[in-house]
Amino acid sequence: EIKGAFRFDSKDTKEHIRSWYKSTKPAIDDPRQKGYFGRKHAHALKLSLLLSLAERDDRKVTTKHFDEAIRMLDYVEVKLSKAFSTLGANPFAVMMGEILEYIKKKKQASLPDIAGRFYRGGLTLEQLKSALVFLCTTGKVKSEGIEDIIYKYKGE
Repeated sequence: EIKGAFRFDSKDTKEHIRSWYKSTKPAIDDPRQKGYFGRKHAHALKLSLLLSLAERDDRKVTTKHFDEAIRMLDYVEVKLSKAFSTLGANPFAVMMGEILEYIKKKKQASLPDIAGRFYRGGLTLEQLKSALVFLCTTGKVKSEGIEDIIYKYKGE
């Protein structure tokens, strides 16, 4: 059982964290990320506590813990835009992204192949065809053939 407050292992650690806090002003391109970046310092400190707890029992946070917490958050931030892109999004748009990734991975796929892979209750064949038409119209996918249509990845 661990009880009591966490502390920094030295004044240098405290100053290191304070310096990071004062010097870090992220450029926020997406307004949906404003809340996250407004709390990043709190996330970093909480992660530091967890890293300390995982490593030792003295409840002391080191510069190493804090720097590792920042590295972890920086890693997550790379994927943050993609995560936020689905907030409030049309589920149909999410499905189009998944279809595009599927065709990209396979290089090409037939309509029966795509329909079999993406059949979900409520998704009609017409919706699937609409998604494929949209992907072709935006130039991400091209279709070949008349009866047995093959969809090929073109690029983004």
